[in-house]
Amino acid sequence: PMGAVVAGGGGFGAVTGAKALYIYPTKALAQDQLRALRKLSATHLPPEAASVLDGDTPHAERGAIVQQASIVLTNPDMLHVTVLPNHKRFARLLGGLRFVVV
Repeated sequence: PMGAVVAGGGGFGAVTGAKALYIYPTKALAQDQLRALRKLSATHLPPEAASVLDGDTPHAERGAIVQQASIVLTNPDMLHVTVLPNHKRFARLLGGLRFVVV
């Protein structure tokens, strides 16, 4: 899915609007996977294109993540407590989803 968001469907996700949502069982695992993803894709993906959205993400950064990130890593708790009840605030992320990876 990452390759499709980065290169498929006409270009990089920031251009096409394609989004991928990776759902990990814990915040720590999402953070670990973000580090691995950035290391793996350093030549193809700007750092702000992939971000973690979880309970530790400062509220001031959440809007930028929704607007800029093509790949968002999160956890079920964040989806249940924050994203889905406030789905209008997250419409750009949810509306642009091309992949949901559990």
